[in-house]
Amino acid sequence: MRNAALIWRATGDKKWLKVAHQYLMAWVKEYKPSYDPIDETGFESLIDSYAITKNAMPAEDRKMVESFLKKWGDGYISSIQHADNKKTWINNWQSHRIKIITMIAVAIDDKDLFDKSRYLFTNQLSKNIMGTGEPIDFIQRDALHYVVYDIEPLVQAALAAKRFGENWYLIKGDNGGSVKKALLWLAPYAAGEKRHKEFVHSHAHFDQARAQAGIKGFKGMFNRRTAAKLYWMATGLDNSWRTLAKNLSGKPPVNVSMCGL
Repeated sequence: MRNAALIWRATGDKKWLKVAHQYLMAWVKEYKPSYDPIDETGFESLIDSYAITKNAMPAEDRKMVESFLKKWGDGYISSIQHADNKKTWINNWQSHRIKIITMIAVAIDDKDLFDKSRYLFTNQLSKNIMGTGEPIDFIQRDALHYVVYDIEPLVQAALAAKRFGENWYLIKGDNGGSVKKALLWLAPYAAGEKRHKEFVHSHAHFDQARAQAGIKGFKGMFNRRTAAKLYWMATGLDNSWRTLAKNLSGKPPVNVSMCGL
């Protein structure tokens, strides 16, 4: 869907606009949000597709999609307002919630929702990223895999915020943590200067169970190549990351462009 939207934007070929529109409307008409951010984080492609193609959509369809996205974003806000004390409200799960909310706010030009997402983003920095740049997901899981999975959505939210003329890359939480500091903290591992054996001291019992079961990715050394998408996205916030991004992967993923930018 998003690839079709990107091809249309690059070529002007309306065949691809039609493909993107058909997929987008099919999802909007049938999907019932679960408000599980891990299951729904992949819907960034739907939100991005709308942001790219909305000005070429029939007015009635555009209204339907905006209503759907608005309800979805507000639903996430409501879920956060009624949060309990589980770790998933401050770890990578929350980062993915914030990404979804921010992308929706920018895609539908909803200033009120955007203001709420900014507050949540800043609050997440306070709870999730230490002043050194170390994410709480590393403290909890002892895995750089989850550091990447935690920082990626925050970078995506910051990329979306650029559409509203704001620089979230340098925003700091109460303890001085920021997206920039998190990327700097991870960089030596991504560059191969440091190595890390994953999940050895994880506080999550199921990580050990997965490792014992031989599930791929839950034991052994961190694969630095898995940070390629993260650092390519980060070049949209700070071009100084380009050298590291190229070292990890010769070219950026096609979906690096976020929210129609």
